[in-house]
Amino acid sequence: MNPALRVARRTWLPVATSLALALTACGGGGDDDTAPPPSPRPTVTITPTAGAGAYRVAVDRGERVQVGTYLQASDGQGLVVLVGEDDKAQAVYRHSAGNTAGWLAAGHSPTAPITFANQTAWTPEATSLSQLAGVYRTLLANQDEAVLRLDASGTLSATGGDCQLSGRLSASTLPQAFEAEIRTQGCSGLPSQFTGVALIDADYAPAQLRLINTDANAVLELWLQGE
Repeated sequence: MNPALRVARRTWLPVATSLALALTACGGGGDDDTAPPPSPRPTVTITPTAGAGAYRVAVDRGERVQVGTYLQASDGQGLVVLVGEDDKAQAVYRHSAGNTAGWLAAGHSPTAPITFANQTAWTPEATSLSQLAGVYRTLLANQDEAVLRLDASGTLSATGGDCQLSGRLSASTLPQAFEAEIRTQGCSGLPSQFTGVALIDADYAPAQLRLINTDANAVLELWLQGE
């Protein structure tokens, strides 16, 4: 565990809905059958105590304090990533610009509103995609390794390993983050595709990027380390 996060966990005080309708048309006599709608994405109320910026946060979970990162953009977008004991994402919440229905939860159902017991401003270092261009490796939970290349335009392409990761990173209004669209092949435990964010966080060095999903898939985080 990163020392800074270990200290934060010891010292901090106990402190996203869209409904899609899927319609399946049946041929023959012209009758239409309507498939049942999927369950709506769960949402949660989050009450930050500061405006746009990047923050380290703590949430009171009763017998323990859960720490993480909160990013707020000036256009109203927001992201909260709370981590587990392994410092990887355990709970992820995303808020889009202009959304008043709550924060969408990735891969799980929140049970109560979230209030930050501690919120400390964090000044991240600005980085561009061109500065991040290069070859990266990531290790999966089953110890499979994926090797991929990121070019200056944000394109990700698989270059080695049994797990093939590809896709694209693009600009985000969230501080210290890029939007991510990822495709996978032969990657045990990962969905065939997911969307999310790639975060730059010096506390996770030598990993240079935290790749985290924000969609309806189960919460996942991959650490990308440059060669």
